Amino acid sequence: ENFTGLMSEPLFLFLFCGSFFSTLIAIQKQKDSYFIPAVFLTALAGLVRYVGVILCAFYPLLILLFSQTPWKERRRKALLFAVLALLPALVWLILSSGSRGFGGRSIRLPAGAGGKLLAFLGETSRILQGWIPYAGYRLSWVPQGIKVAIILYGLILVLFALDYLWKKRKTGKPPIFLQLIFSAQIYSVLYCVAMGFSDVFASVPPVLNTRLYSPLWVPFVLLALCGMAYLLQSMPLRWKKVAALLMAGVTILFIRYYALRGWSNAQELRENGYGYTSRINQSSTFLQRVEEIPVDVPLISNDPGLVLFYTNRMPYELKPLPNDRLGEGSGDLDAVFVERKAALIVEYASIRNTYADWQVRLGVLTSGLNVDYQDEVGGIYYFPH
Repeated sequence: ENFTGLMSEPLFLFLFCGSFFSTLIAIQKQKDSYFIPAVFLTALAGLVRYVGVILCAFYPLLILLFSQTPWKERRRKALLFAVLALLPALVWLILSSGSRGFGGRSIRLPAGAGGKLLAFLGETSRILQGWIPYAGYRLSWVPQGIKVAIILYGLILVLFALDYLWKKRKTGKPPIFLQLIFSAQIYSVLYCVAMGFSDVFASVPPVLNTRLYSPLWVPFVLLALCGMAYLLQSMPLRWKKVAALLMAGVTILFIRYYALRGWSNAQELRENGYGYTSRINQSSTFLQRVEEIPVDVPLISNDPGLVLFYTNRMPYELKPLPNDRLGEGSGDLDAVFVERKAALIVEYASIRNTYADWQVRLGVLTSGLNVDYQDEVGGIYYFPH
């Protein structure tokens, strides 16, 4: 990947954790005052990231499942929570629809939606298996179909958990550890469903990477810790010492793995930088040539942030990549490129990390263009006159 700057995931994680535990405390203590920060943080989460709207369905579902108030009261609270949390996002959509449509993505019905869904499940399993200590990078021998089957099996387990909670609601609330485990499962499924819907039906699908799935770290940690705690709590006394030692050993292995991995990443960042500030970019002749482009020449780039970072000039954004050579279409960028003799600045890493067929796309984009400069970092192109 090639990006720097402040990403939305850390802020979203903060809003999610705050709203999640506020909601659970409100349910446990049966105090409606705790719902106020929960609704406020949930509304902000929906404004920070599109996927945050799933929280507007997730928390009302927790209220219906875990609250001990009468059923009619639960439904009233759940509906009120959902409406208040969704209201700011709806207002924003209405205000922004007049100038640029509803958000940055629109919905389409693609051909081969089933194949796209299977590809999404396979890519999701590839990303998540990289989170498994010591084994995450050694599962290439497992067939892709088996990985997809494991994900589907996990979804079935969640459905059984929901059925258990639905039956349990009349006999009493489940223990707090089970509430946290089931909540983490439900959130993980909702998040993956939202990502799958965006990947299959969005006109501009998101780029699936580890950063995009980082909001799943919190429920995964909850699943691991609460699962171990509930297991120790439920097993006979004579087995608790042995189980506790085994779990402590597994926990130490996890901590060791991620500590060493974090230290290695920190050392790499310190020595070679990352993204726009990486050593290869700082010493690149390509960026030096970009800085030398006259100020009266317009700039077009697939990575405008990189150009802005080094030249303090904001180029026209080329995203997504067109399916034909730039300059042959009838769009505004084609006119700028041809009539105003703009410079096309292509940064290769962003294309490689976004498109599986990046070589074909790059070849089509730059076919027949005059190459002013080119190296391993990027190239500068002009339309032939």
